[in-house]
Amino acid sequence: MQTKLKLQLGGKERLFTFGIHLFSELLDDLDMDYSEMLQATSKNIFKYTPIIMYHSLKNTCFLEDKSVDFTIKDIHKWLNEEDDMGVSLLTEFIQVFFGTNDNKTPIEDNGDDDKKKIE
Repeated sequence: MQTKLKLQLGGKERLFTFGIHLFSELLDDLDMDYSEMLQATSKNIFKYTPIIMYHSLKNTCFLEDKSVDFTIKDIHKWLNEEDDMGVSLLTEFIQVFFGTNDNKTPIEDNGDDDKKKIE
């Protein structure tokens, strides 16, 4: 499970983090339960992914005891400034975000054809 993602956004490398604090803040802000949030995001990544990105960056600030010096409007502005209007960044981010929700145990390559789960 990936709990961090670095993306170049708004002219600098930004660290997006995932975890309990992110989910609690995000669900409160959206006024949705977990399943509704996942379904809504799958249905319209352009509406919900910037919101999740914002909360993910806020989560990083929380974890690093830093102040939040950006707004949701900044996220939209930074995405719109990208060559592809941020579609590639949205896609990369949301794939990692959804991966954090799969609760998949990573697979370790032990050198054989067999794969084993890391506990």
